[in-house]
Amino acid sequence: DLVILKGEAVVSTQSTGTDELSEKEKKKLASKKKRAAKKKQSQDTTTEKKEKKGGGEAGETAPVVISGDDLIKTDAPLEEAAKFLTHMRTLSPQYAPTHTLAFEVYYRQGKLLLMIQSLVRAMKTAPFRPEILLHLPQLVQYVEKAEVTNNIVGEIVQSEMAKLVPKGTGVKAWLSDMESTHGDSLKHFFMLRCADAHLSPDTTSEQLSAVLDFDISHSDLESCEYVLEQLQDGKLSPEPSQIAAFVDKSHALFPLASSFMPASEEEIVPR
Repeated sequence: DLVILKGEAVVSTQSTGTDELSEKEKKKLASKKKRAAKKKQSQDTTTEKKEKKGGGEAGETAPVVISGDDLIKTDAPLEEAAKFLTHMRTLSPQYAPTHTLAFEVYYRQGKLLLMIQSLVRAMKTAPFRPEILLHLPQLVQYVEKAEVTNNIVGEIVQSEMAKLVPKGTGVKAWLSDMESTHGDSLKHFFMLRCADAHLSPDTTSEQLSAVLDFDISHSDLESCEYVLEQLQDGKLSPEPSQIAAFVDKSHALFPLASSFMPASEEEIVPR
């Protein structure tokens, strides 16, 4: 009975504890409860916002999947390339690939005056660069087909083209002269064949066969890698088997070059 009575007394004390508090203590307790309620309300609001934003439970964040293709993807590749070339032309005007790369971009964009400017600069910077052997015929053919309605632009084009291809010479005669002086170089021979294929598309397969039959025994590694890269980019429209034939031929000449080494052999070559 004593235990029960004491328990009742305790319960009675707890239920009426606030009545025995002073006014100051009652205000302090009420203020504490009010702060706790505000804190809980703030936490609930924050949790609700997170759930709405993340679409899941509190504290969860949806994982972001980053793909390498997404990072390099662009909706306007030529415009992006042109922006990059602007810096190259400013910072590296004497770097030979600057102007040949510029020509390729402007050729695809159809910007005639910039094409001419790039080719003129390329011929001044590196007149024997192999890409010029293809770019000049491309420019000549483009000018022949282009409709220039602006008289001033037409005069500039006519004046500059006369400097690039002397009157009465013709681009085919120019290519013939280039072949007589640079035809024994693999790089130049390849670009000469590309130029012929561009001027006469029906001869593309013949031009490719000539490249594959070229004697590379006196060519250096850089030249073979250059031609392989061009073939892989689609110049002269090679079949995979034809690219493989060139790789095998180059591998025989440079057995330790990783560019031409079969995967099975590359694994056992000491580094």
